[in-house]
Amino acid sequence: MMDLRKWAFMGHPIILLSSTKYAFSINKEYKKPLKDGRLLFLFPFEENQRRISAKSSHYRNLFVAAMSAVIFVVHAEPSSKTEELCRQIISWQKPIYTFESDYNKNLIEMGTRPVNMDNVSAWASLFHRE
Repeated sequence: MMDLRKWAFMGHPIILLSSTKYAFSINKEYKKPLKDGRLLFLFPFEENQRRISAKSSHYRNLFVAAMSAVIFVVHAEPSSKTEELCRQIISWQKPIYTFESDYNKNLIEMGTRPVNMDNVSAWASLFHRE
């Protein structure tokens, strides 16, 4: 599982979402944010689903994007499912960002906001909570 300590100490709310209900176990790093009401475990799929499918991954990604105030996509290949997800997010008029790079030209041209890699820490500080 991911290391949530950095996010938890910064006071960010955390949502863990899985395509299978068997992916979660409550370990030590989850206890404080869970107690503080800043951690939510979600499994928005049928009880009997045991494996991740392309369809469940797609719905998981849509759900996470819908729940998010801001989305950051590192990269999406042209004509990929990730690029299509970005198109959907843009149609919702949610803020979506990516690294400013020739590799992300397709995302930037469709309306994803570029973030200069030399200034990414300043950008991220906009979302820091005390």
